[in-house]
Formats: sequence, C-alpha cells, structure tokens
Amino acid sequence: MILTATSGNTDKADLSGFAKIPGIELFVFYPEGGVSEIQCKQMVPQPGENVNVTAVNGNFDQTQTAVKQLFTDWKVHRRLKETDFVFSSANSINPGRLLPQIVYYFSAYSDLLAADEITLWEPIQITVPMGNFGNILVAYYAKQMGFRFNDSSALSTSIIF
Repeated sequence: MILTATSGNTDKADLSGFAKIPGIELFVFYPEGGVSEIQCKQMVPQPGENVNVTAVNGNFDQTQTAVKQLFTDWKVHRRLKETDFVFSSANSINPGRLLPQIVYYFSAYSDLLAADEITLWEPIQITVPMGNFGNILVAYYAKQMGFRFNDSSALSTSIIF
C-alpha cells in the first residue's frame, strides 16, 4: 500500500506508474483547492482499480503531515501486520525516490560536456524551484558526492552550498 501526499507536482507520474500493477494499492492525497485545475484533471480520472485520488481539507503541509503520521502510528502498523499489508511512499518522504534523482545532475553535466557547453570539472549553476525540497536535498547529496556547482547557484530559497 503506497501512500503519498502531493501538491500536484509528481503524483500523476506515480498514478501512471503504479496503475494496474497487481499487489499494489496507491492512495494519493492532495489539498482541495491546493493544486491547479490541470493537475487535478490529470490525477483524478486516472484509470486503474488500484489507484485512488482523494482531496482533503487543509493545505499541503497538513496533508503530508497526516500521511507521515500514518507511517508512525503503532495501531495502524499492528492492523497492517494482521492483514499482510505494508506501507510505502512514492514521493519525497521516500529515500527510494530521492536517491535515483542524483543521477539527473550527473546526466545533465554529461550532456553539457558532450555539447561542448562546459569543460571537464567546470562548475555549473543550477536553480531549484521554490518549494521543491526533494530536489534541493538531492542537489545537496550530489554536491556531497563531488558534483561541481557554481558558487552562485541558486538552490531553492537562496541556499548556496
């Protein structure tokens, strides 16, 4: 059973990726009025009997907090164990989703090298959209692995490594 809370950015991909997969149930929760009309139109009609999309009262932080609380509720875990269900997540609260994103930075760097836009070991500048903590965290991990960012890279809310 996969639970995710979304602000509308990534869960269409989750819905498409897990739709019609035997043995998986996906529940996507989003704040009512907190996603754009187009994001809602992409998520809500997703085909697949194993995918569920639900609007909840509150903002995104409240929605994500509620999902996170399910992961730590011992009563819920006891009930899951009795029914042979296991919780997982597909959004940025799941390291299994974040870690593969590191490859994007190295792939982009390789593409720039191949296009002769930069020279080997030359730092590059990146900008991460506001509110995208998963991406900024992955940028931090990439930097720790040796990725070369320009000192003036605008990482999220003007965080510079």
